[in-house]
Amino acid sequence: MLFFLHIPKTAGTSVYNALHQMAPGRVAWYSGPTDTLTRFLSTPGIRGSVTIYGGHFGYKQIRGFLAPGDKIFSVIREPVERVLSTYNHVAVRDPTHPLHEQLKNLSIIEAAKASSLFRMEISNRQCFYLSGTTIFEDTRQVVIDGNIQVYTTSQLGLLISHMAAACGVSDPPEIGSHNVAEDDYKARATAEEIELINQLNWEDCKLYAHFSKIEII
Repeated sequence: MLFFLHIPKTAGTSVYNALHQMAPGRVAWYSGPTDTLTRFLSTPGIRGSVTIYGGHFGYKQIRGFLAPGDKIFSVIREPVERVLSTYNHVAVRDPTHPLHEQLKNLSIIEAAKASSLFRMEISNRQCFYLSGTTIFEDTRQVVIDGNIQVYTTSQLGLLISHMAAACGVSDPPEIGSHNVAEDDYKARATAEEIELINQLNWEDCKLYAHFSKIEII
């Protein structure tokens, strides 16, 4: 089975659409508490019916269900862009988000102070999904030990190509764009906002710097 760890705001919807084109009827997606990982992955015969399982879950949540031959993939994004995209989603674009009413009239700096849940979502979250920790060095070791294949958002085509090869698909689909930002988030951010985001994501910044310098062959 192939696992895709969908870190929020890292082009996961585009990946999701491409995977469904690549393996129609054999992709399952984790959808939250009503469809728990434990119930899904412990169901007899599930491995025979699903080729790819993805969603907003972390490596530690699936580690106990892994079998020889399983492959794990994930995508990371430049941390400032990811955090600003998260803020835009929560406070501006999605009125159904549980935190929207609380944060809709606040700046990102005010939102980080007002909501511990929001602050958690914008603080070294990429490290956390990959390792269960918010420390880069610990995450790097977990990625090595778990043989997690990590790509950046500029390598989405390569990700789909590699996942297709792992599925035995010779003609991988083109990956489209979904929920693309209307403009450049960083261009609209103040220096103070970027400074705060970098402070909250120092370990994610190291993570991104590490993997953006590695060419995956």
